[in-house]
Amino acid sequence: MKTCSVYKKTSDNWCPNYNYDFVMVSFCQTGPNPPINGEWRVCVWGADDFGMERDFKNKDEAWQVFIEVISLDNVTIDELKLLEFISA
Repeated sequence: MKTCSVYKKTSDNWCPNYNYDFVMVSFCQTGPNPPINGEWRVCVWGADDFGMERDFKNKDEAWQVFIEVISLDNVTIDELKLLEFISA
């Protein structure tokens, strides 16, 4: 299973952030036996145990949301909630 990950700036506290003000945004498959919510996932994580994610049944839709998130100048929890992400 391959993952594409990008580090992006944030002004929120992700408990903790990477290098003070970064989060990791990832696009991946959920595994060979995907959960009910979908086969593709976009997730955003801090350096420890706080993250948000959104699952998709359609790879292209997931990729579009991934591109939308990494296009943000500042990846915030509120912005992700607007994009229908949930706490992981």
